[in-house]
Amino acid sequence: MIKLSFTIALLLIFTHVNASELIFITHDIEGCSLIDNDGELRGKRNMGRRAFQLELVREMRIIMGHTERDYSVLPFLRGLHKITENEGRYALFNAGRVPEREGKMKWVGPLTRDKITAYQFKHKKTSPILTLDQARKSHVCVAIGGNKDDFVTDNNFVNITRNISYASCFKMLSLKRVDIAIAAESDLPGILNSTDIAPNKIQAVPFTLFEVLGYLAFSNQVPDSEVMLWQSALDQIIQSGRYDELARDYLHTLGQARVD
Repeated sequence: MIKLSFTIALLLIFTHVNASELIFITHDIEGCSLIDNDGELRGKRNMGRRAFQLELVREMRIIMGHTERDYSVLPFLRGLHKITENEGRYALFNAGRVPEREGKMKWVGPLTRDKITAYQFKHKKTSPILTLDQARKSHVCVAIGGNKDDFVTDNNFVNITRNISYASCFKMLSLKRVDIAIAAESDLPGILNSTDIAPNKIQAVPFTLFEVLGYLAFSNQVPDSEVMLWQSALDQIIQSGRYDELARDYLHTLGQARVD
């Protein structure tokens, strides 16, 4: 661990990297984040993937000497637009690595691996959704612009509501305005915390829609040599065992995060 940190420090010197110029963007952190006594945005313990990623990226920034630790919290599509327009030095997390984004940004990761599923509000008069075909025919809410939005479009869901956040979708679910809402399994604690929905009111469908790897995405203005340093910082955290410690504190279990 010490040897790798020293290597990164030398590379920072010789490549003249000024990491503090990077602007970090994140999204959908309502209910899983807090501002600590030092005024820094942090993840809440046991609140799932996004809390975990806040802490993971924070530790990467410490290794990289990124002393300015503010974040721009934006809707996903706005954050993605800033990356793809390539008008500045931006880093966005969490972003799914899909073919249509290749060449438009650069990747560090994966940060996490997760299962995506659909959730139903428990109603006595409502039959549970048991199959993908039933889900396709139901009224579904997804966060606009991400891989879940792509999934329902590509898989011929017939009645789609697109909302600005996962929390908004689950509020619609609790009000019986939609039949199902789609989210990552490990995002659920933070979503429910932000909406004050009791966990026993939510029922997952008995099948996984798809699995996703989450990345830290950089705009193309960030040179490859610098992106490689950020990847080295992530690798260091994994090799040192710190990654597993963060997973236990923020994800409940290592299995939700494992990227190897």
